[in-house]
Amino acid sequence: MEDIYLKIKNLCPNCGGNISSHRLVNSLPCELDVSSDEESDLTKIKEKDVFYDNLYSILKNKGRLMKFEEYYKLYQETKSFYDFFISVLGSEPWSIQLMWFKRILKRKSFSIVAPTGVGKSTFISVASLYLANKYNYKILIVLPTRILVKQTYDNLVKFSKKVNLNIRILSKVNMKKLEFEEKLLKRDYDILVISNQFLSKSFDKIKSQEFDIVFVDDVDAFFKGSKNIEKTLQLLGYKEEEIRLAKEILDLKLAGKLDFNSNIYKEFLKIKEKKRGILILSSATGSLRGKRTLLYRELLSFSVGSSSSKLRNIIDAYVKVKDEEELNVLLKILNILKDGIIIFVPKNKGIEYAEYVYNFLIDKGYKVGLVHSNIKEVSDIIQNFAEKNINILIGIAHPYGILVRGIDLPTRIKYVIFLGIPTIKINISNLEKDISDLLTLSKLLIDILDNEYEKSNLRKLVNNINKNLKKLSSEAMILISDAFVNNKELDGFSGYLLKMIRDLYNIVSQKIKDTYILEKLNNHPDVSIKIENGHIYANVVDVKTYIQASGRASRLYAGGISKGLSIVFVDDEKLLKSLDSKLRWFLS
Repeated sequence: MEDIYLKIKNLCPNCGGNISSHRLVNSLPCELDVSSDEESDLTKIKEKDVFYDNLYSILKNKGRLMKFEEYYKLYQETKSFYDFFISVLGSEPWSIQLMWFKRILKRKSFSIVAPTGVGKSTFISVASLYLANKYNYKILIVLPTRILVKQTYDNLVKFSKKVNLNIRILSKVNMKKLEFEEKLLKRDYDILVISNQFLSKSFDKIKSQEFDIVFVDDVDAFFKGSKNIEKTLQLLGYKEEEIRLAKEILDLKLAGKLDFNSNIYKEFLKIKEKKRGILILSSATGSLRGKRTLLYRELLSFSVGSSSSKLRNIIDAYVKVKDEEELNVLLKILNILKDGIIIFVPKNKGIEYAEYVYNFLIDKGYKVGLVHSNIKEVSDIIQNFAEKNINILIGIAHPYGILVRGIDLPTRIKYVIFLGIPTIKINISNLEKDISDLLTLSKLLIDILDNEYEKSNLRKLVNNINKNLKKLSSEAMILISDAFVNNKELDGFSGYLLKMIRDLYNIVSQKIKDTYILEKLNNHPDVSIKIENGHIYANVVDVKTYIQASGRASRLYAGGISKGLSIVFVDDEKLLKSLDSKLRWFLS
C-alpha cells in the first residue's frame, strides 16, 4: 500500500509555511527551504551533529535561515551543557535534565515536578555553574535546611575545582558572619546559596538585589506559612507596587470581574513585558496550593504544578462532527493514525455506547480493546495493548475511569480521541442528590445571582461545605453521600456537614425553578442548556477529566516527556469555547 503523507499548514520549523508530514518526521524544513536533492543528501546522514551542521549551512548559503537559526543555537548550547555535565559528573545527563536546561535558555520560569532521585538538586548545581561561567548570571539557590546549604555549597566548590572554573560561590556556612555580610552587601559573588530561614529572617539584606535566576529546592517546605512568594518575585526584579497590582488583577480574575480592556489590565500587561529574572521551583509532589501561588501564573506565566497537569506536552485539536457522521469521521482518522490510540466515549453516553463503538470497529477489522469497570480481564487487555497485539483502546471519559488515571504507557500511547467534549451533565428539571453536581451548579448560580446578599450567603455555604469535605476520609464521604441520597440521618460532624449539604440542595432546587434563573444560566458562557426527553440539562465542561485523559499521551519516562495528540469531536461550539478558555486558564 502506498504511503499517505499529510500536507500540514503553517508548521514548517524554519519559515512557518506549509509542509508535508514526511519532512517533519525527518526533521526537515519545507520544499521552499530545502530542495528534493538536498533532502535526499541530508536524509543519508546518520550523525545528528553532522545533519544539523549541514542543514544550517544549506539554509544560510541560500539566504533561507529563519527560525532554524534559533533552534540550531539552542541545540549547540545544549550540546555544550551536555559535555560540561559529563566533565563535572562523569556521566550523561538525563533527557529531562536537558529539557530543563533548554527552558532556562529560553528564559522561561518553570517548576521541576519530579520524584526524588530524578536529579533535580544535581541539575541545579551543575546548571548554576555553567550559566554563571558562560553568561555571568547572578544566581540564587534557596534550600530548606542549613545542612543542605552546606552540602550544596561543598558540591559547587568541588565541581568548580574539577573543571577549573573561577566562580565566586557565597554561603554563610563557610565564613564568619561579618565577612559574609560584607560580601553580600557588595554583591561579591556569582552564586549565592542560602536557607529558607535566612530568606525569611534576613530578607532586608538582599531585597534590593536582583538575580538572573532563582532556584528554589523543595518548594513544599519553602512556601509553608510564609510570604516567600512575594519575596522571590522581588528578587527577580518586581517592585512591591507591581506585585500589589498583580494581586489586584488576580482578585478580579477569580471574582470574574476583570475587564480585559481596562486601564488597570493594560498597565499590568506592561509590567509583564519587562525583562526579569527567571524562577525555577523544584518539588517532589507538585502539591502546592493557595491563592498566592497564582501570582506566579500572572507574572511569570507558569503554574507551580498539580496532580493533573504537571507534565504535559499535548497538541490539542478538534473536529466539528454531527452525530450521524461521527463513526465515519472516526474511521478516516484511525486510517491515518493507525496505532497507539485511546478513544474516550463521553460519560453521559456510557458503557452501552462504548460497546457499540467497540463492535463497530471490530467489524471493520481493527484490533481493539474495550476497558471499563465491568470487564474483568482489563489487565490482559492493557497488556495486549502494551505488546502491540491491540492498536486501540476504548474507555469512558470518567474522572476516575481506568483509562483516564490507571494507565501509564508513554512509549505506546500517542493519540487520544474524544467522541465528544468531556462534560458534567446535570438534570436541572429533576435535580438528583449528587454532591458533586450540586456544588458545580451552586458555583454557576453564584455567578448569575443579582441579589448580592443571596450571592454572598450562597458563596459562604459552598465554601464551608468544600472546606469540610476535604477533611473527610473516602469512607466518610460514601457514608454522607448515601445518607443524602436515601434521606438518612447522621450524628456528630458528619450530621453537621450533611445538614449544610441539604440546606444547599433546598436553596439550589428552589432557584432553578425560576425561569429567569434558567434564562441566565443559558446565557452563562460555560453552560450549554439542552432539552432531552422532556428534561432540561445543564452541560458544563469537565476540564480536569480532559486534561487527565489527554495527558495519557504525554508522560514522563526515561527518555524525557513524550509528545501526544488529542482530537476532540465537537457538536457544541459553546462548550468548545468554554473548554478552550478553561485550558488556557489551567495550563497557562
